[in-house]
Amino acid sequence: MLIHGELDGAYSTAQFDEIFTALYRLNREAVMVRYWGEGHGIRSPANIRDMWRRMFEWYDLYLKGERGR
Repeated sequence: MLIHGELDGAYSTAQFDEIFTALYRLNREAVMVRYWGEGHGIRSPANIRDMWRRMFEWYDLYLKGERGR
């Protein structure tokens, strides 16, 4: 799971696109979440809630193997 703020000054949007494309071409399961208007750290309360929800779902799926909950 790649999480990226669109205004991130540390890593460009193009870099995240390249990483995601490389994973896709290698047939790896990958998800990229881009938060518009966010920088290197996600700060909006709604985006923070969404990020944590997605991360816990990702962990449940790939660490616990809870597909189709």
